[in-house]
Amino acid sequence: MRRNSDDRPPNARQRIIEEATRQFSEVGFKGATLQSIADAVGMQKPSLVYHFRSKEGLHRAVLENLMLHWQNKVPRLMEAAASGHDRFASTLNMVLDFFKADRNRARFAMRESLDNLDMVHALAKQHLRPWITVLVDYIKIGQRMGIIKPEVDPRSYIILIMMMTLGAVAFGSVSRPLFDVDEEKSLEPQLKELLRIAKEALFVERAKPPSDGAAKGAPAAESSRQKS
Repeated sequence: MRRNSDDRPPNARQRIIEEATRQFSEVGFKGATLQSIADAVGMQKPSLVYHFRSKEGLHRAVLENLMLHWQNKVPRLMEAAASGHDRFASTLNMVLDFFKADRNRARFAMRESLDNLDMVHALAKQHLRPWITVLVDYIKIGQRMGIIKPEVDPRSYIILIMMMTLGAVAFGSVSRPLFDVDEEKSLEPQLKELLRIAKEALFVERAKPPSDGAAKGAPAAESSRQKS
């Protein structure tokens, strides 16, 4: 059983959302039923209906749960985008951890993008678009400051990083038949590589300080050229 950030076990509403996320991701909206979800969380169907009056309402709540997480994390990512590599990495890691904690979240998001695109668009416009717009502006500020690469297209970058994050978690199991590796063990290096790609594509490379050997050898080399 997953726990909240303050180490409390999830309440009934949270357990219903988690199980609905799993079933919607595996069999879709039409395949899942309120009865099967209630059975899986160990409650009577009337108790589930007390929290969510219909399957449509539960389905929307699962989608909004994902959107609200991004809405809460995007402002922090927005601040980090123009303030350094380390904060960017820690913020993106928090987003990755959210989906890694329950892969069904990523699988559900990918499935809904295909099955219920109109609803996804409506909720994304409501919950995410304002923050995405501001994030685009902050990336542009970073470009003017010389922190972020000038060739980066902010909108395309944001969309691709979101797609790569969802895809890596949702479909990471494809590495098992390709490379004969354990699915769980293969996820960590994939996410680490995703983080590296995201940073390398966004930030201007920082100048490395010269090593002690190089610093000490420079005067000697100059002296040698003068003698010759």
